[in-house]
Amino acid sequence: MKRIKKLRSGFILVTVLAFVATGVSCQSSDPDKGEKLQFNSAIPCEGNCWIVNNFEENETMIKEGGIQNWNSIETVFRCYFKVEKTGSLELGILAKSLSGGAKLKVTFGNITKEVSVSAATFDTVPVGKFNIESPGYQFIEIEGLVKS
Repeated sequence: MKRIKKLRSGFILVTVLAFVATGVSCQSSDPDKGEKLQFNSAIPCEGNCWIVNNFEENETMIKEGGIQNWNSIETVFRCYFKVEKTGSLELGILAKSLSGGAKLKVTFGNITKEVSVSAATFDTVPVGKFNIESPGYQFIEIEGLVKS
């Protein structure tokens, strides 16, 4: 289920999208190589994401339908999800830019990638393909770098 709400800042994050494949190789592709990723799960922000080092802001920013009132590029969100198997994780976010464009930093494990959000309507923004070394709970961190 996808839930969508607007933010007051230059970028919006609604849902973390993921595809976990078993084995070393995967039929889908890597956006770093200009290829499209495939997703089979949507992880809503509500109940799965928290603001790092500012617990008090969780109630005002993470609500049903996504992250709201994101006005500071210094805010870092940590979003948790569980995987059952090792293998390849294809990661993306459902987002839009309210004012022309935004750049986000997404970190999974020790790998950090920057992604641009430029669509005025909600669109899937591919982040990349990552390796899951052990099953269980994982998290990504998302922070704003630039907002227009």
